[in-house]
Amino acid sequence: MAIGLLLELESIFGNKGETFETLIKNIPSFSMLKLLAYINAQIHIKETNTDKHKELISWLSQNFEHNEKIKITSFLSGCGSKQVPIFLANNQTILIFFTRILQNYNSIECENLSPKQKLDFFKALLLVNQEVNDKQNYSISDDNFKDEGIIQLFLKNQISQIEFIKEKLFYIPLVKCYHLFDFVETDEIFSKLLPYFLSNKGVSNWKEYARILLGIYIASFQTAIIKIGSEYTIERNLLHNLCINPENISNYDSFQIEDFTPFREKPIFKKNKNEYLVLSFIFLIDKLFKSIFFDFKEVAENLFKQDNPSFDAIFLEKFKKIKEKKQIFGILNTYFTTKFSEELLLVKAMKHTFSHKSINHKNSILTPNPTYKIGKDTKELTDFYVRKDQKICLFELKDVIMKAEIKHSYDYDKIKEGILDKFSNQKDKKGVPQLVNAINYINNLDFSFENSKLSKRIKAKKIIIYPILVFTDLSFSAFGVEEILQNEMNNQLGSYENIKEIKPLIMLDLNTLIQYENLFSKKNFFEIIEEYYDFKKKRAKDRKKSTKNFFNSFESFSAFLEYYVKRNNIGMDIPKILKDNKLDLV
Repeated sequence: MAIGLLLELESIFGNKGETFETLIKNIPSFSMLKLLAYINAQIHIKETNTDKHKELISWLSQNFEHNEKIKITSFLSGCGSKQVPIFLANNQTILIFFTRILQNYNSIECENLSPKQKLDFFKALLLVNQEVNDKQNYSISDDNFKDEGIIQLFLKNQISQIEFIKEKLFYIPLVKCYHLFDFVETDEIFSKLLPYFLSNKGVSNWKEYARILLGIYIASFQTAIIKIGSEYTIERNLLHNLCINPENISNYDSFQIEDFTPFREKPIFKKNKNEYLVLSFIFLIDKLFKSIFFDFKEVAENLFKQDNPSFDAIFLEKFKKIKEKKQIFGILNTYFTTKFSEELLLVKAMKHTFSHKSINHKNSILTPNPTYKIGKDTKELTDFYVRKDQKICLFELKDVIMKAEIKHSYDYDKIKEGILDKFSNQKDKKGVPQLVNAINYINNLDFSFENSKLSKRIKAKKIIIYPILVFTDLSFSAFGVEEILQNEMNNQLGSYENIKEIKPLIMLDLNTLIQYENLFSKKNFFEIIEEYYDFKKKRAKDRKKSTKNFFNSFESFSAFLEYYVKRNNIGMDIPKILKDNKLDLV
C-alpha cells in the first residue's frame, strides 16, 4: 500500500467551520455523482499514480477564483519540495462521498456547475478525506516501534480499507465466474437453482449474463457513463437490477453503510432509461463472481418462502440432518465452500501452480484433499498436499468473510478476536488447528495416504514443512494478520522429534495463486517461498535503517510476488486456468 498524503480541507483552506451538508446543499446531486464518477473512473486502477491525481486537481480547479487556486498550488508546491506523494481521493473516500450525496439527494437540475459549485464540491471531497484521516492514527513512537505495537497500529486501519487499495485485475473475477457457472451447471443442488437465477436476471444462459457485465465494465472504463439504446432490452433489464435508489439508503444499518453494502449490491446509478453511471468499478467487477453466490442464496430463500414442495424435497433429501428450513442457508454456504472453493477452484489453481517440471514429476506427490484413518474414523489431512523429497507444503483453504461490524470497529482487540475466530476456531478445527493436526500426523511418519512407494524414502528429522493458509476475503491480506496467526500456531504446536523444521506460516489469497500462475509455471514454488523468507529476514535486520525496510519486514507474500516479478522482469500471461474447459466468454 502506497504511503502518501490524502488532501484535507483544513490543510489547504483552513478551518472555517464548513460542513459537508452546507457545502453540497445547493449543488445538483446528479451533477456531483457524474463528476465524482468521472474522477473515480480516472483513478480506480491508478490510485497510487500521483501524476494522475495532480492532473485531476489541476483540471478540477482550473476555473476557481485566483486566490483559491493560489492556496492549492502553494500547498502542492510545499508537498512537492518534500517529495510527499499527493492523492486527491481514493476508492474508499469516493464511496463515502457517494453515500453522502445519496443520503442528501436533491432534484436540482443543472447542466454545468459554476466555479463556486465546483469549489464547494472540491472542499466537500477534501472534508471526507479529512474525516477518514482523523479515524486513522499512523504516528509511530519509540514505545510502539515494536512488532506488536506496529501490528496493532496498522491492522486496525488497514483491514477496513485494504480491499479498496489493492489493485483489481478484471480477469481474476472472470476466471472465478467461468468455473463457478461450470460448477453450477453440473452440481446436483445449484443446477436446480440456475433456471430461477437466469430468469431473475432476464437472460437465457450464464455466458450471456457474464458477457453483459463484462461489456458494461469495459464500456464505462474511461468515463463511468453508459449510454444504451432502447433495442438492448436484456442489457437494460440487467442494468436496472444493478441500479441503486437513493431512497433505499435509509434501509441499511450503520455498519452496512460503512462497509458500502448499498454499492456492493447496486453499483450503478440510473439517470434516465438510456444513461447510467458506474459508481463503483470495484463492486461492478465483483458482480462477475463474488456476489453471484449470494444471488443464488437469495433464489433459494425465495423458493423456500414460496413453499415449493418439489424444491423443498430436493434440498431436504440432500441435507437430511436439517431440522428447520432456515438451517439450509448455513449448510448451503458450507456445501458451496467445500464443493466449489476447495474441491474445484483450489485444486485447479494448485495443479497449475505446481506444473513446473522440477515439482510435477514422478518423484513428487501432489494430492488434493488427502485423508487418513484413525480407528474407524476417516480424517482429512489438509485441502491440498504437496511433497518434493523431504519438503512438504500443506495448503488449507478458509473461504470466510470478516464481519463489517468488526472490520470497521478500529478496535484492535475485536479485530484480532475476529481473525482468530475465522482461522483458529476450535469448534470446526479448520484453518490453524487443521494445519497443526496435519503436522502432528506427519510427525508419526505415516505416509500411507500418499499411496506411493516414494514415502519409503522419507527420512526422520529431515522433513521440512511449509504451512500455508489460503483465504478469499482480501481483508485478511492486511498488515499483521499473518503475524497474529503465526503466534496462534506457535501456541498450538508441540514438540516434533521427526520433523527438522516448520517454516513460518504464509497467508496467501486465492487470487494470487491465479494471478501468478505464469510465474509458478516457470519457477520452483519452494524456491520462491525461500526467497520470500530471506527477503523478510534481511529487511527485519535493517528495520531502523529505512522506513521501506521497516514495512517490507512485514510484507505479505502477495506483495512480495509483485516485487519479485518486477525485479526479475518476468512477463505475466493470462492464466491457463482461464482457458480450462475451453470456455468461450471472451
